[in-house]
Amino acid sequence: MFGRHKRIAVAIDTNTGTGLFSQGINTVSALKLAGFDVKVLSVYEPRKVDNVVVVSTIHYVSNWVRKAKRVFAYVPIEGFIKIDKSKEYIDALRSAYSVATVSNYSASMLKYVRSDVYVVPPGIEYNYYAQCSNAKREFDVGIVLSSSHIGDMELTIRKGADLYDYVLQASSYSFIGNKYSMYYLRNWARFAMLVDKPSLVYCSARVLLWLSRSEGFGLPPLEAMASGTPVVYTDAPAHNEHTCCFKVPIKYTWVFDEPDMAYTFLMHEPDVKGIFTALDVAVQDYRDYRDYVMDLAKQYDLKEFSKSLADWLLNAHR
Repeated sequence: MFGRHKRIAVAIDTNTGTGLFSQGINTVSALKLAGFDVKVLSVYEPRKVDNVVVVSTIHYVSNWVRKAKRVFAYVPIEGFIKIDKSKEYIDALRSAYSVATVSNYSASMLKYVRSDVYVVPPGIEYNYYAQCSNAKREFDVGIVLSSSHIGDMELTIRKGADLYDYVLQASSYSFIGNKYSMYYLRNWARFAMLVDKPSLVYCSARVLLWLSRSEGFGLPPLEAMASGTPVVYTDAPAHNEHTCCFKVPIKYTWVFDEPDMAYTFLMHEPDVKGIFTALDVAVQDYRDYRDYVMDLAKQYDLKEFSKSLADWLLNAHR
């Protein structure tokens, strides 16, 4: 089906600095590692191709289904699809040649659309620790945010901007963040340093703080762990599939819904006091977890990702 040269196109989000962009680039690298001849396309410009992996949200699958011969939809999802309001997206997912998602949690959200969803956890190039091996952990807490949050109120709520702001204001810890933090955190001046690359945050912080209320997977915690940096994170289903080691208890779960959304987001509201309790323990004990989190992250390196992707694509043809 792919031909002797295993040719395939990969349609990715071309907005750099977003999680979907990173996911797309990692998917391309993993498929090349698996021996595929890959052509990279923009997810925003559907075209006629024989085989394409669409690495994006469900919104863009329908455009590709109308153009491409066989669409392999690799989609994250963070809540229940609105069966009554998302017919176009549901029909596209059902028409796709095959569908995979990033976590068991996301798969459970898609089971109402089709029953044959593959789970292919993302992978990363496992080179973070090499960059961090001689790094000085000068800062207590690292925060990494995405460019996709800027100016999007829905995203800032989902990804916990208000929670980070509160911690920055109320904590005496030293913080390092990536540059996008200053664009939408009110208390960004509390950072001791802002840097361009997330890897510099991972290498310089004792722990990563990850307070996303809604997530299908979440790459920054995995990247931090590959750097030997344990994570303080909200105790939510998708996070618990791969993140370690300091959970912030959830007080309650609520539904974030707007009329124009394709699906509702399940929001996991952390106990604010629990954030500080977890940080206190993590900053004190982070050294005890460095080797352990790196071992966990190895399960999601690019080689494992390439095997999982190849298994999905090749088995889907049988």
